[in-house]
Amino acid sequence: MQDLGNHIDNKLDIPKTDTTLIRLPGSPFWNVFKRFGRDEAIALVISVVGTMIAGLFTSSILVLAFVGPIIEKIGFFPAHIYEAVTLYRNTPIVGRKPFLSYLLKAFKGGSVSLVEDIVVHDPVYIGLFVLLSLYPGIPVWLIVAVSFVVAVGIVSALEVGLTEARYMLFKKKIFGAGFKIDSYREARFFVRSGNQAEAIIKKLETGFGLTVFEHLEYYDIYFENRLPQFSGRIPIVRLRRRTLCSHAYKKAQRFEKMFSTGNIQTVQIVYIRPQEENMKRLDQFRFFSTYKDKMYWFINTETMPSSVEEISNEKIKSLLRVEKESVRVSFKRTIMFDETKTLYVSIDTSLDENNDGCIVELKVRTNPTLLLSAMRFMMMEFPVTHTTHTKPELALF
Repeated sequence: MQDLGNHIDNKLDIPKTDTTLIRLPGSPFWNVFKRFGRDEAIALVISVVGTMIAGLFTSSILVLAFVGPIIEKIGFFPAHIYEAVTLYRNTPIVGRKPFLSYLLKAFKGGSVSLVEDIVVHDPVYIGLFVLLSLYPGIPVWLIVAVSFVVAVGIVSALEVGLTEARYMLFKKKIFGAGFKIDSYREARFFVRSGNQAEAIIKKLETGFGLTVFEHLEYYDIYFENRLPQFSGRIPIVRLRRRTLCSHAYKKAQRFEKMFSTGNIQTVQIVYIRPQEENMKRLDQFRFFSTYKDKMYWFINTETMPSSVEEISNEKIKSLLRVEKESVRVSFKRTIMFDETKTLYVSIDTSLDENNDGCIVELKVRTNPTLLLSAMRFMMMEFPVTHTTHTKPELALF
């Protein structure tokens, strides 16, 4: 088997110097603060210089308050244009798009900051400028700087709040179409040899008090999609067919057509957001978990669609916003629970005999402390690699 880092590099076109298996979106607030703050910093230089020059010709506070916000507007685009040029040059020629597409994206990014500046930052800036100017002896440059920084923080908080509201409305729309949701936290570990799966199962039984609940088979089709991201949440669209749990056959009589083949078939929209756990004490390990909102809709047909186009429900198809098939993944899963069924563990191995390795996933809904304990147990007892990558990204299935 090839090195796992090379698998990921080849699939995602990650630079050869980046072989990390942990990718984090970062704090939503900090991401907005950095992006908008950078654009504002460039505008700040222009604003400060312009305001100081204007101060040589007038002492009117009202005039000085409006000078900066007017001349700063050209500062919202240089950083985005620079990023577009860099991305264009670093993209392999085979996959490189016309430069105009990168430039349009740059102007779009700069326009977001520009609109936020006009709608929120300028009014807050002007208000703070006038308020601080009531205190004599404060230099004009200090008033400008303080007003800018505080206003950037307010814009960042408002954008994050608005994005969260948009995500709530998006989920409400999905639920209105008939989707259900399963939300939980997950930690993922890669084991290089699938032959260790049985040893892991036995160790979890004796060392962590888990029992084997079920053995299932999964068949997934992943699709590239145009769904929006929300505060670092990454959208995944897939079609999934899995075998029924043994206890579910009793319920299957109510859904004779849906479960007649002994499988459950669903369309899934999954939003994931990895994060590092905030440890309150020192530890020899670092822990990374993923918040997951799995929204699913039952496919009430005897055969599994091989593409989204084969789904008869037009409303569902329009919600998915898929572009093309990405990858197919098939694996067998061993499910384990603790006594209270608070901790869920799955051990996944590929159905393709040519693909080695297995993936262990730890899941909880309400007990993050238990998840941390299970993660530490995995790291101490087994030769595992901690990762936030999905199965298609790992390119092992």
